[in-house]
Amino acid sequence: MQLLTDFLSHLEDKNHITGEIYKKVHLEGNMAINSDHPDPFKLVIDLLVSSYSIEQNTVDKALELVIANSSAISYLHMGRPETILIDTEERLKQQIVEVFGANKDKG
Repeated sequence: MQLLTDFLSHLEDKNHITGEIYKKVHLEGNMAINSDHPDPFKLVIDLLVSSYSIEQNTVDKALELVIANSSAISYLHMGRPETILIDTEERLKQQIVEVFGANKDKG
């Protein structure tokens, strides 16, 4: 669903669709994604091209650009982001000292 939001936001930002079209297509796309539609993005693209007269080339280029830049794709490469811990070097050193009683200066 994040990719769908990114895609439609991009089209709206570039004035290819209106806010009203965004809402309608987002709802249709969301229902397709959540109902296990075999190809929800084909449904969205077909809807944009046939019902709202957006040029196929415009839709294809927009989707390609958004896929490359979407945070949804970044998470696929990272794995499960909720299991990734990001911390500072200083806090890590402090935790090592607390857990292992290591000398801070020796690292």
